[in-house]
Amino acid sequence: MPQNNLDGAIKEARDDLAVLESLSRAEKSEPQAEAPEAVFEISPEIKEAIKETAPTGLEQKFSSSPAATAAAPAAVQLTRQVESILAEDLEEAYAKMPRAKQQEFKTQGEETARKIAKLLISAKVKVKEIFLLIFKWLRIIPGVNKYFLEQEAKIKADRLLALKERMQK
Repeated sequence: MPQNNLDGAIKEARDDLAVLESLSRAEKSEPQAEAPEAVFEISPEIKEAIKETAPTGLEQKFSSSPAATAAAPAAVQLTRQVESILAEDLEEAYAKMPRAKQQEFKTQGEETARKIAKLLISAKVKVKEIFLLIFKWLRIIPGVNKYFLEQEAKIKADRLLALKERMQK
């Protein structure tokens, strides 16, 4: 299916889902004399495409496996562990940053932690990609030597790999 058709199908499926949800809410709030007879079927391809592009609320509606819901707390815990490793030894540098840089550093750090957690969950860990994510994030810190940032990124990447090894045991 070409990308344009897939995008159109995804939008149509989302619209259909919104209609179904509004009908469901209306049925719960007040009983109707005659319910609509519309039945919508969403193909597996469209469900998969929606999962990949939809916000997490819609994603959970299509996910029925108990393993997926059990894995969510573990992923959150892993992300928190990654965030704590990334934040180590940066308190002083963070305190010296201007308010706007602090906010940028924090949001980029959270995004970096999510990406790294996703990489750590995968079977094959891409060390170079983890290092580059950390290095790119650390470059936000103003006035710090490039070599120091490389060294700090390497240390954090090593700690994250140790975390991955502990997870496997």
